[in-house]
Amino acid sequence: MAIIIGSPTDSSDNIVADAANDNIDALAGNDTVAGGAGNDTLLGNTGADVLIGGAGNDSIDGGSGIDRVVAEQADVNYTITDTSLTGNGTDQLNSIENATLFTLGGNNFIDASAFSGSIYSFTGHGNDTILGGAGNDAISGQSGDDSIDGGGGFDLYFESGDVNFFLTNNSLTGQGTDSLTSIERVVLTGGASSNIMNASSFTGSVSLTGRGGNDILDGGTGNDILNGGDGNDFFSGRGGNDTFDGGAGIDTLIESRNGNFTLTDTSLIGNGTDTLSSIDRVTLTTATGNDIINASSFTGTVNLFGGGGNDILAGGAGGDSLNGGDGDDGLNDNGASNDTLDGGAGFDVLNQSGNVNFTLTDTSLIGNGTDTLSGIEFVRLEGGSSANSLNARDFTRGDVRLLGLGGDDVLIGGTRNDLLEGGDGNDNFGGGLGNDIFNGGANFDTLFESGDVNFTLTSNSLIGIGTDSINSIERVELVGGFSSNIINASGFLGSVRLAGGGGNDFLAGGEGNDYIAGSPTDPGGARGNDRLFGGDGNDILDGQGGNDTLIGGDAIDTQSDFDRLAGFVGADTFVLSDGNVSHYQGAGFAVIEDYRFLDGDLIDLAGSRDQYNLILGNTQGGSGIDTFIHLKSNGDLIAIAADANLIEASVFI
Repeated sequence: MAIIIGSPTDSSDNIVADAANDNIDALAGNDTVAGGAGNDTLLGNTGADVLIGGAGNDSIDGGSGIDRVVAEQADVNYTITDTSLTGNGTDQLNSIENATLFTLGGNNFIDASAFSGSIYSFTGHGNDTILGGAGNDAISGQSGDDSIDGGGGFDLYFESGDVNFFLTNNSLTGQGTDSLTSIERVVLTGGASSNIMNASSFTGSVSLTGRGGNDILDGGTGNDILNGGDGNDFFSGRGGNDTFDGGAGIDTLIESRNGNFTLTDTSLIGNGTDTLSSIDRVTLTTATGNDIINASSFTGTVNLFGGGGNDILAGGAGGDSLNGGDGDDGLNDNGASNDTLDGGAGFDVLNQSGNVNFTLTDTSLIGNGTDTLSGIEFVRLEGGSSANSLNARDFTRGDVRLLGLGGDDVLIGGTRNDLLEGGDGNDNFGGGLGNDIFNGGANFDTLFESGDVNFTLTSNSLIGIGTDSINSIERVELVGGFSSNIINASGFLGSVRLAGGGGNDFLAGGEGNDYIAGSPTDPGGARGNDRLFGGDGNDILDGQGGNDTLIGGDAIDTQSDFDRLAGFVGADTFVLSDGNVSHYQGAGFAVIEDYRFLDGDLIDLAGSRDQYNLILGNTQGGSGIDTFIHLKSNGDLIAIAADANLIEASVFI
């Protein structure tokens, strides 16, 4: 015996013998022993040993431990059993659990069908046949048209090349066309080019690595590992609990199923529970069921397709595309990017929230980003804690629900039946067409509406453009049009601001402190002859143009109201009574701010002129002579005509 490298010890040794007939006992340790070209006797003894017989007829005994026999020879056939290995020679085996069999070139045959252990076999080029044994084998035929049978156990087939691979349970097309039997796992590695690796018809597990190029990696139904490497890669895992690593570049994952998906930056739950890293874009499609696709925790870009059924789609932070498909779908999108949102067929709902201002039309929503809309029949917008503007004035496709939450918000409805809720803060509401609901919430809230219609306002309803319900609204502003309108707020407990617009209008305030303005000169030069009624509260009545009638108080006003009446241009009548009963009985009184004798203004008093004392004076801060009108019976001040001497005037009726 001649050992040219190493010597046996109880440690882990590396021993290489010469070409003679060697007898080597490796003793203890995990040893590697190479016998050379002679007829060698190799004993691994204890430990996990690797025994290489080389050429010749060798006797190989692994001893205790998990031991491996290795045979390497170009263009040779191998047959291995538990007791023998033929190829380089005829070797006798004992206590061998694993075998590594390499052959390169030629059409080779490796038969391990009678071996109870596991083999690692690599044949290289040629049309090879490899039969695995009962163990868990790892086999590669590489190029050529190979026939592979894994046999028993859990067997792996692996191959690499800068080619496209197409894998089924029975075949692999790539560097050749291989026939596969009893293969449970396949590992494929591409090259520097853009490769396609399609394992969609394989029911075992696969590991696909793209390396360079823009690769397309399509897994099967098992638990797969897909790694894109460099380039802009596309992935699909199908079933199983898969692992996707995009690597460098802009990488896209595509999945579909008849069921729900939940997507984050690190996981996708759907066809299985998948693990993600370096995935920048995801496309998810469901089928005909009522499915939920939730990508709200994903920071990349998603394309979500609902298919049939009543689906719920939630986008993420990127520039997303959501398509509901058929059915009545819900689209939720709170990302700050520019998204495309298509409800598809059916009755579809868009939900969006953010501490931003929103502007909604039939084709766009500006807020978190600038989103493009189509096929949306209902929109729900929710602001944040700041003062937000939620404007749906130009949305005509359906109803809207606007929620202001905190802050002093501005909420403007659309053309349908809308629900507007202010929440906290001093909010302003604007209604549109349709029968709307306005919930003011906490604090002091204002509703504004305008239209060439008659309005009737109470504390819980507004009839005009539609029939609206109002709750917790403290102030209402109503504006008529060019026609002769009736705006009646006498049933409203809060304050109002009423404006006639054009025409001969009747405007009646409520029980609060109101501002009521008649019709100014319209574009045609006409002036409306308006009738303004203040009601209870400290009111301001402004006749504007025309011959107006201004009625500041109620029939018997005992609430100490202080009203300000201004007729401006035209022959106006200031009404201080209701027949024989004077308004402003008590501490209250009216101030007629712009009495104009030359315009033909009149003052309507209860009873006759003789029942009143007219006293000239000057109100605090005034610049002229004012007339104070008192009841003679008790001296009660009824009105003050500012900057007017009415002692000798015949202006009372």
